[in-house]
Order: sequence, then C-alpha cells, then structure tokens
Amino acid sequence: MSEENIKQGESAKEAAEIALIELRPGVAALYSKEPVSGLETMSFDLLSQEASNRITDGLSVALNVGSVGSQFIKTDSALQGLIQLTPKTIADMQTMKPMTNGLVNYGSLMKGSSIGASMQWTKLSPQTLATLTGPGMLPTLALAAVAQQVASVNRKLDENLALTRQAINEIRQATQEDRWATLISLDAVVSKALDEARAIGSVSSLVFAPIQSKEAEIIKSRELFTNNVQKHVSALEVGPEEQRTYIQSNEQSILNDANGLLLAEWTRHRWNVLRTAHISLDENSTALLETILESTEREYKEARQKLEKLLSTLVQQLNLVKALTPEGGSARLPFGKRRRKLESADIAATLAKAVAALGDDIYREPAQPAPDFTVFKQEVETSLYDILKWALPSDARLLAFADVNQGLTNSYFGITETDFFIVSYGDLRKKGTVGELYPLTDIRYVRLDESKPRDPQLHIITKKQNFQVDFDRWISDEQNLSDARRLADILATAMNLPVDEMRDDPLLAHLKVEPAAITA
Repeated sequence: MSEENIKQGESAKEAAEIALIELRPGVAALYSKEPVSGLETMSFDLLSQEASNRITDGLSVALNVGSVGSQFIKTDSALQGLIQLTPKTIADMQTMKPMTNGLVNYGSLMKGSSIGASMQWTKLSPQTLATLTGPGMLPTLALAAVAQQVASVNRKLDENLALTRQAINEIRQATQEDRWATLISLDAVVSKALDEARAIGSVSSLVFAPIQSKEAEIIKSRELFTNNVQKHVSALEVGPEEQRTYIQSNEQSILNDANGLLLAEWTRHRWNVLRTAHISLDENSTALLETILESTEREYKEARQKLEKLLSTLVQQLNLVKALTPEGGSARLPFGKRRRKLESADIAATLAKAVAALGDDIYREPAQPAPDFTVFKQEVETSLYDILKWALPSDARLLAFADVNQGLTNSYFGITETDFFIVSYGDLRKKGTVGELYPLTDIRYVRLDESKPRDPQLHIITKKQNFQVDFDRWISDEQNLSDARRLADILATAMNLPVDEMRDDPLLAHLKVEPAAITA
C-alpha cells in the first residue's frame, strides 16, 4: 500500500464516527456515540434484559481480547444494537469490493446531498471469534443469532398476513374441514404467547408453557400443507401450456394450499423463535440452542423456496390468462366446471409479496417490455407487450421486436439480451407463448438478402438450425428497409465461431488469413 493511501486510510479512520462489526453473515454490531439515523437496529423485545446485557458484555470481552476495540472503535462509542444487512447488501458484498486501507473497510452516510458521517466496518477474525465464550456466559454469536431470529418476527410481517388469515377463515367456513380450524387455532395461540412475551420483555416459562405442548400439532399442520404445495410444484414442472391446463383445473386448490402453508410456516417459525428466546435464558444450553437455531433457519428457508417457486409460476400463468382475455381484468373465465372472476392473479401476487417479505426481500413482478427498436408497419399494440411481460422469462429484457413472416406464417421476431425467438401470431396472441428461445451465442452467420428489393429475406445460421424470415410488402419503403437492415446488423453483432468449431485442413492452408485482413 502506498504512503499516500496509508495516510488517507488513517485520516478516514480518525474521522469515523460509526463502526460496524460483522458477527455472522448478515448480522453486525453497531457502535457509535449516539443512535444512527437511517440504520435500524434489531428489536430485542423478546429477549430479557439479562440476555441483552450478555450480548454487550460478550462483545466487549471479544473486542478487548482481540485488540479490535483499540484499533477500530472509539473509546466513547457504545453498542447501539445489532443490525441486519439486507439481502441486496449481502449480494453486493459478494461481487463488489469496499474501499479499504487493508485493515478496515470504509463507507459514508449521507446527510442531504453531502456526507454526514463516515463509517467503517470489519469482520471479526476466527481467532477473535474463538474468544466469544466465557465462564457462565452464553456464546455471543449464538445469542446474536437469537436476536436476528427474534427480529424476523416483527409486527409488520404479522400484519401482512391479515389477508391470508381472512382467506383461511373463509375457507374454513366454506369447507368445515378440521385442518383449517386447527391452523387458525394454532396461529391464535402462538400469537397470544408472542404478545405476552413482548409485554413483559422475555419468553418466561409462564409464557412458553401454554404453547410448549402444541409443537406436534404445529409440525403436523405444517407438513400437511408442505406436502400439498410440493405436489403442486411437481405437477407444474412441465411446459407453459401444460402448466396453464393444470392451473385452470386446480387454481382454487393451489391458492388455498399456498395460503395454508404460508400461515403454517409462519406459525412454526414464531413457535421456534419463542422457544429459542426461552432457551436463551439458560446459560448452560448452548449446544441445544445452536442446533435449534440452525434447524429453524433451514426449515424457514426451505418453506419459502417452495412457496416462491409455486407462486412465481402461478402468478405468471394467471396473468397470462388475464392478458390473453379481450375483456381484461373484469372478464369471467371458466375454471373447471365453475366460472370465477379473474381476480386470482392479484391474489397470487399478494401471496408472493408476503412470502418475499418473510425472507426480508421485496417482490418484483417483471417489467413491461419496452424495446429500444421495432420493425412494424404501425405502432405496436400494447396488448402484445402485456402478453410478453408474462410470456418471456422474468429476467429477460426485450431489446428489439419485429413483424415478420416465417414461410406462410405471420410471426413476431424478438431479441433479448441473451436470446432471440420467432413465434406465430396465434401462439403469442392465443396461447401466450414465445416458443423456444435460441441463444445469441449460437449465431454463426446473419445475412439480409436484398436480391429481391421488394421482398428482402433475413437468413440466420445458428449452431444447430437455419432460419429464414421475410417481411410484408410495406418493408420496401426506404425507412422500413433501413430498419430491416438494422435488425440484421443487431443479430450480426452476435455472430461468432467458437475455436472448437474452427477447422484447419492443410489443403486450404494458403487461404488462412487473420480476420482483420479480410476485406470482401
């Protein structure tokens, strides 16, 4: 490191008013003179004051033993609490490098349009982490994990499930099935225990005792809905048209089971968190606590993944049905033998948002396609983009879109950042499918044949197939023909011949020249 960089690092270090120490993935201790605006600390409202004090004391011991305090934290700074890094921040830190002086990382907090305070953060070394134990003291890392899970059970998430609870209550009234009544009662009893714990500031034996015997029922209820959702997920591992057929026949069942698993998983997770907070009162139960923490986190993640997979497909297909219906959102379509209002897409999206929130994430539906370049006789119908929004992969960005003919079939030609597709009018407008996506990296050669000025033909040779499309007569207009040429240029930009496909036969060795030397 240069002398100038060292001086800059020391200057930034001296100016730092806020320090973050990452204790475990996604959890950091926040030190500063005063609470920091914009950085929300985790709620300790289910942990006893004694447990909170042990976190503070445990970190103090670790920082002093590891000499981190004297190097990193100002003597007049205090532990303001633990903060939870967002999934985006964690992901960014995997792919980006922070500014650093080799010892600590630096960042800034903005106050208006200027820097209000400098911030530095670091990870504790394995040697320092090893010091996070002491006589009669619960390991601080385990207690930090408890605090993280306690923070995951916040009132905002619980309020987000209001619609789910309402839906389940309506299902119970309509079906009179015991499984729904059981789920509602388990949710109610765990909610009551949670409120009592928050009221007194800890999960005492008196709070936990009424729900302790409910674990078997909670597990049974969760497994029932988990199995139902898994059956739907497996049934939907088919093509788009088969998916839509299954959804049309089982739409209400899918929505019911998704609602059921969402509440069952939330009930199970809250019960687990209450248990870990209760166990944290016992300083001699470290091994048990760590086991429960690990299993709770794993179960919670697996359930969310199942629901996310199911709901992403459900949202996509229901919105496709909605986009394919001329009457739009007010239409009524047959599902099985019944006719239902086309509101299921909105219900599924609401569920997807709730599931994303459980993972401290934000649900995002695909963006409306807005290609930078089009080749059409007139303005592209908005309804086509409404369909493409859900027919294309959720992460696909449509760059170019054209009206073409493939043989005698009127078709659409699309180019995304990674693929191209050719789909007939009927398949896109009536079935909501774009067919196969062909990787741009497979394109070997592109040529726009203008030998027939009124009928130019676009030839695309890929690794495995040859494609040919042409246009209607309107393309012969000079501006339209210019657009056709640019479409060919866009595709030609992707042309490549991988090294393993190149040949070098000695009979034509005299013709081998570098690409830059080829002029015609």
